[in-house]
Amino acid sequence: MKTITTLTLIFNSFLFVNMNCEKESMNPDHCVRGTVIYDACAGLRFVQMEKSTIGTTWRYGNKVWDNVVATNLPANIRTGSMISFVIERRAKSFEDVCNKDDLRACNMNISLPEKIYCVKNVNGCK
Repeated sequence: MKTITTLTLIFNSFLFVNMNCEKESMNPDHCVRGTVIYDACAGLRFVQMEKSTIGTTWRYGNKVWDNVVATNLPANIRTGSMISFVIERRAKSFEDVCNKDDLRACNMNISLPEKIYCVKNVNGCK
């Protein structure tokens, strides 16, 4: 009986932790803001999020940024741009957000941020 109680407690703890880890599930109209810090290719840019903890730590060279995500952004958005957008969904890989033709131009000799998102309403949300 003690084994069953222990297993039930472990299972419930695991369930509770997993339920609390869904932080990137956002209201579809929730507008977030950030600064583009790296232009990997025509369809993939890295954004340091402002007032948000959805990103992760990202290192490039001897610089370290907090709260960074990779996103699909239009070609006219450049490094240093302050942007706003709505997160549509979490991507499975960078191929999921980039146009296949754009991948040839990607600089993939760098580490990707752990979180990659497909976004919409770039600079069109408030």
